[in-house]
Amino acid sequence: PAIDAAWDDITYASGKSSSTRSFLLNTRLTICSRWFGLADELGGGYMGSVEVLHQLHCLNMLRQASYEDYYKDKPGPWEDSPQILRHHLDHCIDILRQKLMCDADVGILTYVWVKGHKDPFPDFNVHHKCRDFRAVKQWVGQH
Repeated sequence: PAIDAAWDDITYASGKSSSTRSFLLNTRLTICSRWFGLADELGGGYMGSVEVLHQLHCLNMLRQASYEDYYKDKPGPWEDSPQILRHHLDHCIDILRQKLMCDADVGILTYVWVKGHKDPFPDFNVHHKCRDFRAVKQWVGQH
């Protein structure tokens, strides 16, 4: 339960946000007649979320799928038909593939000798410049 709560906190399970039309236009989105508009009593605007929250949702879906025995009887996407669940998981794999190929991280992995291993092992201690994820979540909450 604690692990699931931690994942829920960093995905859009913590809530989708709504944005005003002018805010969305300022992000250079083109107006689309299919945008889901919220009723005024629900705050108006349009439902949306930032992509990183969807990408983390997808990563979490794949994590849960690797523990199928634990999640298969839990509420959520596992209640869908096997065909819909497969489609959802395939969608998640493709979204993450697209993101990885789009960003194409060119950080260099070196290999090191590890005692007890026959072959060199990748050293994953690569330096990255990261965004402040808490600040992103805070920004999402404000918009």
